[in-house]
Amino acid sequence: MRTRTLLFALCALLITSCAVQRTYPSQEELQRYRDSLLLYYPYSADEQFVFVNEQLGRTWEAKPDANNGVYPITKIGYNSNSQDFKSESAGMWGVHVSAPMSEIGITHDNNNRCDIDTEISGQWSSCDVMIWFFAIRLSEKEIYLAEGLFQDSENHDVFTLFRDTLIIPIDNDIRGRFELESGKPYARIVKHQGLTDFSTDGKTVWKREK
Repeated sequence: MRTRTLLFALCALLITSCAVQRTYPSQEELQRYRDSLLLYYPYSADEQFVFVNEQLGRTWEAKPDANNGVYPITKIGYNSNSQDFKSESAGMWGVHVSAPMSEIGITHDNNNRCDIDTEISGQWSSCDVMIWFFAIRLSEKEIYLAEGLFQDSENHDVFTLFRDTLIIPIDNDIRGRFELESGKPYARIVKHQGLTDFSTDGKTVWKREK
């Protein structure tokens, strides 16, 4: 998706704009980042995603797009290039987790599929950023994108980005938020729960049913 490409391009600019020296993360540290990020993805390959909007009287359902039974899908490594981590010598590092979904009752579309996607990335001499991307299709014509970028340029401690709740705005504002703005479309991600609710109009709410 074009918006997603622009978001990752901006991330690269932010990373290269920081110039404070920091310790290069080890493979073990990257694994710890991944494990911490997975706390927001308490999903399995047999998961059922059901969200209900009581105000509109509508229900949205989806199932995981697992990778050979693995879900969510993770990658960790060095030299981030289009999310394909290869070499430890290039200076860049990344941790990537995604939970793609297939909507039930909607014609599948690889170009606009539902997904919850997160990448933490940085350079050995740069600040760290956490990028969240959320895409949902309520129907063939109702497609919504949520983008959030969280940055820690002071303490250079990735773990400060792992808040209990993250609010991802569904609009053109790519700044991450830790508090919900009244009347704004959003997606709410909660640690140990995952995506709990979202609003596409800032008025009605889609809540997950277990």
